[in-house]
Amino acid sequence: MEMKDLFNSLITKSKEMFNNQSFQQNYNQNYNPNIPQNPLSNAIQQLNWEYNQSLQTLNTQDVYLAEQSLMRATNAMRMLESNIPPNEALPYHIMFKQIDVTVNFVKGISLFTEERFQKALESFEKAEEICDKALEAFQMLHPGFRTNPNFSYMLPVLQNYFHYFDLMLEGNKAMLMGEIDKSENKFVDDYATFKKIADIFKKVNAIHFEQDYMNLGMAFMTKLNNFAKQLEIKAERLEEKRRKIQFMQPYDKKIFIVHGHDVAILFELQRLLKDKFHLNPIILNQEADRGKTIIEKFEHYARECAFAFVLVTPDDAVENNGKQYFQGRPNVLFELGWFSGRFGRDKVRIIRQKDTALPSDLNGLISIDFQTALSEVYDKIHDDLVTSGVLED
Repeated sequence: MEMKDLFNSLITKSKEMFNNQSFQQNYNQNYNPNIPQNPLSNAIQQLNWEYNQSLQTLNTQDVYLAEQSLMRATNAMRMLESNIPPNEALPYHIMFKQIDVTVNFVKGISLFTEERFQKALESFEKAEEICDKALEAFQMLHPGFRTNPNFSYMLPVLQNYFHYFDLMLEGNKAMLMGEIDKSENKFVDDYATFKKIADIFKKVNAIHFEQDYMNLGMAFMTKLNNFAKQLEIKAERLEEKRRKIQFMQPYDKKIFIVHGHDVAILFELQRLLKDKFHLNPIILNQEADRGKTIIEKFEHYARECAFAFVLVTPDDAVENNGKQYFQGRPNVLFELGWFSGRFGRDKVRIIRQKDTALPSDLNGLISIDFQTALSEVYDKIHDDLVTSGVLED
């Protein structure tokens, strides 16, 4: 699962937990904004209504609707502030902060999806600041609010929400900082990032969800622990991959032939592969250029192949330390290195003619050696193709 999918799933699950029937009965109170009521009562129910509406946007990720909900909630909050003392308005302030957190969170997710990473980070940081202030406000609440029937359900759920989203925002920020670094071509240790976010999510186990009548706190705890486990599994898989050299996986059974000047040996190998083994050999200078440079053309056709034979014939005379010898063309050695690095040594075989030197760095590579004619080694060529899985025995 990709990080974007992971966090989208978190958002969806949060909406599902808030948007249950019990929750709607406690907070929606069958409110209809079109029915006239006294201004104070209308403001309270308007705030309840917008609370629910903003939570809907966690699933739809509709920034416009979230902002509209916040605007209406702002008007309702101004009405409440004008009619009740500040200490009595504090629970409503906390509810309003939840709407504000939701708007900034939805904005952040939308911006992240659009890869506007810096703006997304700003939205997450603003939401985190609001969330922290809301949690501080809980410490200022008079104990009587928690036993008041009008608030006894709301306050525990709100507090759980802020605890939960405080951790989600911290995890999002950690993930987002990695994306920002990647966009700036900086090295990002995905293993460490996954582990860090998993540790953040597991902090939910230290939260005490008192008076959680609807068990939302336990649902939050279970969900974040599950995602932490998924991230740890992803980290373990990354660690396993690091221990292995990853080679390019072929998607065709074509055979690339790297060659020098000896066209007779080249055509002999081409006929063998095509006529006897019924394979499709690729010889670069026989393929269409398609407007590509030489290296682009090479990489394009090489990618289609499952195996490469490298013909090393005595094309170039070399003198070194008073000794003369023959070796293959430089392009042959370059392409040999490319295939060995991208496909792995078991998908590359050197076919070397007698008295042709190889650089000392290539002494560990197995080669098929022949004297004068390629027919001497047909069986070995066949066996290599069978072993590599290109041919069936």
